[in-house]
Amino acid sequence: MRKTQHIILVLTLALIFINLGKAQSQNLNGWKKFIKKEKNYTTKSELNQRYYLLKFSDKNTRQNLVDEGLKIIRQLDRNYAIVAIQNANQRIVELHEKWPANDLWKMNATAEQLNPDSHQSFHIVSDEPSALEKLLSDHNLSYTQQGRSAFTVSTNKKWLLENLLAVSHITYIGVESQEPTTESRVIDMNLNVNTVNRVHNDFPSLNGTGITLSIQEQKYDADDIDIIGRNLPSPLSSENIDNHATEMATIAAGAGNSFVTGRGVALGTTLTSSDFADVLPDAPSDYSNLNVTTQNHSYGTSIENFYGTLARAFDESTENNTTLLHVISSGNQGLQVDTVGTYKNVTGYANLTGNFKMSKNTLVIGSVDTVGRPINFASKGPAFDGRVKPELVAYSTAGSSNSAAMTSGIAVLLQQQHLEQYGTMPESALIKALLINSADDVHNPAVDFYTGYGNIDAYRTLQNLKEGNFLSGEISQGESPIYNISVPANAENLKVTVVWNDPAAMVNSNLALVNDIDMQLSQGGDNWLPWVLDTAPDANALDKPATRGEDHLNNVEQITVANPTAGDYTITLNGFDIPQGPQRFYIAYQYDMKDTFSWTFPTSSDNMPYDGETDGYFRWNSTFETSQGQLLYSIDNGSNWTVIDDNVDLSKGHYRWSPPEINSVARAKLVINGTDYLTESFTISRPVRLGVGFNCQDSTRLQWPTVEGASSYKILTLGDKYLQEVTTTSDTALVIYNSQFSSRYFTMQPLDDADSALIKSYTIDYNLQGVECYLVSFFPDISEDQKLFLNLQLGTNYGVDEVIIERKVGDAYEVVSSVKPETSTIRIEDSSPIQGLNRHRAIVKFGNGEQLVSEESLIYFLTDEAFLVFPNPVSQGEELRVFTKLFEAGTEVTFSLYNRTGQRVRQQTLISDREFITLEGL
Repeated sequence: MRKTQHIILVLTLALIFINLGKAQSQNLNGWKKFIKKEKNYTTKSELNQRYYLLKFSDKNTRQNLVDEGLKIIRQLDRNYAIVAIQNANQRIVELHEKWPANDLWKMNATAEQLNPDSHQSFHIVSDEPSALEKLLSDHNLSYTQQGRSAFTVSTNKKWLLENLLAVSHITYIGVESQEPTTESRVIDMNLNVNTVNRVHNDFPSLNGTGITLSIQEQKYDADDIDIIGRNLPSPLSSENIDNHATEMATIAAGAGNSFVTGRGVALGTTLTSSDFADVLPDAPSDYSNLNVTTQNHSYGTSIENFYGTLARAFDESTENNTTLLHVISSGNQGLQVDTVGTYKNVTGYANLTGNFKMSKNTLVIGSVDTVGRPINFASKGPAFDGRVKPELVAYSTAGSSNSAAMTSGIAVLLQQQHLEQYGTMPESALIKALLINSADDVHNPAVDFYTGYGNIDAYRTLQNLKEGNFLSGEISQGESPIYNISVPANAENLKVTVVWNDPAAMVNSNLALVNDIDMQLSQGGDNWLPWVLDTAPDANALDKPATRGEDHLNNVEQITVANPTAGDYTITLNGFDIPQGPQRFYIAYQYDMKDTFSWTFPTSSDNMPYDGETDGYFRWNSTFETSQGQLLYSIDNGSNWTVIDDNVDLSKGHYRWSPPEINSVARAKLVINGTDYLTESFTISRPVRLGVGFNCQDSTRLQWPTVEGASSYKILTLGDKYLQEVTTTSDTALVIYNSQFSSRYFTMQPLDDADSALIKSYTIDYNLQGVECYLVSFFPDISEDQKLFLNLQLGTNYGVDEVIIERKVGDAYEVVSSVKPETSTIRIEDSSPIQGLNRHRAIVKFGNGEQLVSEESLIYFLTDEAFLVFPNPVSQGEELRVFTKLFEAGTEVTFSLYNRTGQRVRQQTLISDREFITLEGL
């Protein structure tokens, strides 16, 4: 920025500050409702008044007053606060802009709106917890204590107004939802959108080993084959096992034992569970004892735009354990509208599900689809005070629960990398800074309330961590530390982000930010400020693109420069307002190089389509100015190439493709400006079904169809935690002896001539395939031309010498037919069935002389007799059955029953060829 532009900037900022000053001088109008309805209060006689509405002339005066005994109870805005004068002195008394406060400031917006007769659960915060306990006990009210100073009481608002609101030591009465519900129930696994697949391919040992991830909700199924063997038992766990919790654990840490879509992000991590019954975070000692460094929260309560006891509790949790990262789903109420607070009735915004999602030091995650478009039903920001929420997004079309679980798994990998590389567990603020700074910008440029700072790029984040592209330090009030980074020639998209874990604000504060750090980037006379958003309570304003300016709301600030010139850049931080310093912070930075290209999918460990679906996506990163490239693929190691598209839009970063129905190793390439950019070798294949031929007491036959292009097949079984190889065979079946294996779970993976692995089959439990010892099913049916057939389905005809079908006559069996089966499906006609009830059985004979006998099949058959009435005799309470040979439509048939004297005791019109007549009362 040149000198003339610098002068314009200074004048512009001066005008902004003048306008802000005018706005702030009028803010009292919004807070007059908290002033006692009496005349001016300026004498020392007011000193018995405990709470005041106070206007601060500036931040330095505020800090001095706090140092001299002033306690800020509720921050209303940058100028006004509710304060408690505990040790009043002359300086405070002489302040002119202060007003004795009534008690209405103690209630949150939800409680304010309640009808006085409303009876429900209220949250109460007191400076004197023991006094509040006694007060509640004196009124025979049951309560639950949450933390040191917060209590939950079930009563009605009128009683609270009459008995508690005016109690001096009570500082907050609010309504906060604590009934969590899970927010999406379907696994829609796709690790490619967030480049997790490339992390797995390039760094296979980076799998979460040594890190413990907690899933806070109901208990996951620790015996699920994708997470088996990695459960850390905990007294914090719920007694109820829930599918949603199992799915979240699988997305974050699934081993892929079941199938490709059961492979999560961090398959080596240890999992533990914590009940979400009260929504609060666990105690610091619990995280420490279990060694938990990431906790996933894929649930919500209701839309609550205020800073409540839960929001404060989560911020305090991070203060108490700086290496703990809370990952929280944004919610699935993106189409709903808030009804209280600043953003009430603003369509499509400010609908995060739960006031705990208003916390500052957590990571709130929204959702995008396969190509990075925001999911409309995923909840969006801003937070109640205009802060950016969600901070990031990750893939899921099913809901933000899945996106949060994906993010938790990525965080675990980053923690493992930091621990191995630097020997320490990283602070959560560093992980946040790296994830935010490395994210791909989606939706509106820079930052927005739909997708925050962008879509997570796990591979880029890991690279920035490994390369040490971050800084850290501490800052106090008024300090201005300076850091330098060097940007080479031909760089673009310079990005710098500062993040800090901010001290918890007071409950019900209108502004959550406590310590305010400002950032500026400078180089050669040019200066850049962070991106900020319009926070006005209007949908059009909230959708505006970000502009540059000072940020006094967020504990995350980001600056980008699209086309930086080469040289050293100065990052200047300013301790604008640090009442609780020194404040530790982290800065992450990165830049791209022009005219570069890299593939992110497929890698050498990927299949196309990745999960056997019809279509897949090629994915890449490109900084070429040219917008077009030619996409081709080869299945003969590059000897011949087939064009997929001559004009691929490189700027999209992806291309949807329907692979041919083949099983082969392949490569693809994009031709850009005459240069070939090749993928690694990958496979094109689709899964086949593994079946069971027989499941006998001592052995089981696994079988599968021939896979074209495969020369052999690898059989794997489930070990203690992961799949392990049993054998490789060129046959399409394998008999396993059950005594040799402790697991019932098996899968098969085809291999080509070069031993390249194609996509494996779904893993099966051979006891649940409906196949016993050869016999799958045996049933009769009557054809349209009134012939009786017997249908036998074998698991396999392997080793079967003869199949005999027999009919029971009296107490003996007679042979209907015998056959040497050529397939596993056998259909035989009984040409001489009995008129009435027929009983058949099948006998399977083997070459070694052994045989299997099926259960009897039963069917009623009529061809000669018009009617069959049975049983005869009939027992008391049993129904009489009447079957007809032919039931013609439109013909009325009546059944009559007579006793021995000739008296008719029952008559019924038959409406079908199979009737059941009750004999009740006879």
